[in-house]
Amino acid sequence: MATNNQKDVEEFWKEKEQELGEAIKGKDMSEYISGYQRLKEKTWGLLYYTKSSFYFQTFPKRNWLISLIGVGGGKAESSGDIFIFNIMWEKVKEITLPAQKNPILSFLSPPDNRVFIRYKVDSQEEVLTLAMYSRNSRKNFLECYQQAKK
Repeated sequence: MATNNQKDVEEFWKEKEQELGEAIKGKDMSEYISGYQRLKEKTWGLLYYTKSSFYFQTFPKRNWLISLIGVGGGKAESSGDIFIFNIMWEKVKEITLPAQKNPILSFLSPPDNRVFIRYKVDSQEEVLTLAMYSRNSRKNFLECYQQAKK
């Protein structure tokens, strides 16, 4: 039996697919690092992708301290707006992952979860950098890109 939260999530993605007009092939909670002109700072958001594009969506930020101590009568203070950008797969020139580390060194250092997406906007090339912490999500994202390029 689905809980209310599960139903809300299912409804969110159903509405998102209707809004986009195509099925969402994958999704991941990711971290934006750099590379998109209108987004200036690191932030967390939803990365989701279809057969024609990928999207990154941010949400209003909550003040974690106020949320933690419960000031404000249960209302969480937030700032910012929802921000969504999308890049068509046809504009993407290359997606790369950091080089594999030496097995001994990788044991001593944290994993590098960055994904570098080289794309063209107008006549200029940009490199979008995201952190995708799920190895499986990175693999699925790359596969979707490769399918779109065929």
